[in-house]
Parts: sequence; C-alpha cells; structure tokens
Amino acid sequence: LRMTFSKLMTGTLPHHGKYSSRGGKSVERIILHHWAGKVGGDTRLGKASEKVSCSYLVYGDGRIVGQVPEEYRPWTSGSSEADSPSITIETQNSTLGPDWKVTDEALESIVALITDVARRYKWGRVDSSRLKGHRDFANTNCPGPYLYPRFGWIIAEVNKRLSGTGSSGIVSKPSGEVKPVLKSVTVVAREVIAGKWGNGSDRVNRLKRAGYDASVVQREVNRLLKVGK
Repeated sequence: LRMTFSKLMTGTLPHHGKYSSRGGKSVERIILHHWAGKVGGDTRLGKASEKVSCSYLVYGDGRIVGQVPEEYRPWTSGSSEADSPSITIETQNSTLGPDWKVTDEALESIVALITDVARRYKWGRVDSSRLKGHRDFANTNCPGPYLYPRFGWIIAEVNKRLSGTGSSGIVSKPSGEVKPVLKSVTVVAREVIAGKWGNGSDRVNRLKRAGYDASVVQREVNRLLKVGK
C-alpha cells in the first residue's frame, strides 16, 4: 500500500481497508465535509464495521490526521463518481446545529491543507471546480451552513498563499454576515426541471452567479429524470 499524505499531517487513523482504487482518475479536487457533531466523527470513521472513510480529518484544535492515503479513493461522499478524483476532508464542528460552526484553527488547517494539495498536484490557482462540498454530490446539507458559504473566502486565502502573498496563519477572517446557501443540489435540480432556472447558456450563467456548479446540477437532473437508464 503506497502511503502519500500531506506533511502537515500530525497522525493517522486506521483505515481498516476501507478504500478503493481511483480507477485511473487523477486527483482533481477537494470535497469538504463536516462531522455534524462536536464528537464522534473520528470514532465512526475509525470503526472497521462502518463503511465510511476519508482522506483527512481536521480537528477543532487544528490537528490534521490522515486516514486513506492519497493514492486511493476514500469512501466519504457516497459514490465513486464523487470520490474517485477527490481528496476528502472531514471537519470537526465546534457547535451543534443549526449553525454547525467550526473553529478558526480548523479553518486555518483547511486552508493550509488545500494549499499543500494544490501545490503538490500542480493545480495553479484554485477555483470553485477544485473545492466542492458534499452537498454538491448528494441530497445533504453537509458541510453545513457555516462552512459552505465560506468556500469563496477559503479559495481566496488558498490563492493568496499559492501566489506568495498570504501567510501561515489566518490574517483576514471571514468578515460580516455570510449569507448561507440553503438549497441542496437536489432541490436546485428539481427547480431546473420545473423551469425556474431557464435553459441553455442562460441557465448555466444563472446557476454560476448563484454559486452552483451547472454540470453537477445537470447530473442530478439526469438522475432524477433517469436519463440514459
């Protein structure tokens, strides 16, 4: 078993063989998750009987722990389509719902880890195609109303560091009230089917301006309509 992990990692969690081949896919993105809890997320991931795993866990104190080496697909987001080209990060929450907040230390480690991955895989600048949430691939609110709306800020911080203008600590925390993105990809797909987002390039542009990935939404539309089945 090849064992590539970020040098930022401070320890490992047993994977118990809960991984698959990437099927020839290269690492193209990060999928960010949250525990949906202050405790217990690592316990579930570490159990051999629980058929879930991840590439990395980020704790509230900033620790980064590796589980599935980067050469392999973790079982995190519910499908091979989602996880085969992805490194997945599970994040410990500092509060319970409905906010599901995370600490500044966790945010810093997320930024640092994504920066490290982007450098090692030679992504250049990071954009919204490189950072996704679990909700972009499944009918879920994960990674929650605190983390998901901060993706733009995370991407900006990562790009500062990739360009050499950032620092190793959080200099500019997300300021002001961040408006949550409340709709899951399934809800948006149903709206597309109902004609609420227009057609063709107009739909793509409207979805993009609203913060959605049109290709992900279209896949969910196809799934709901059972296109090709």
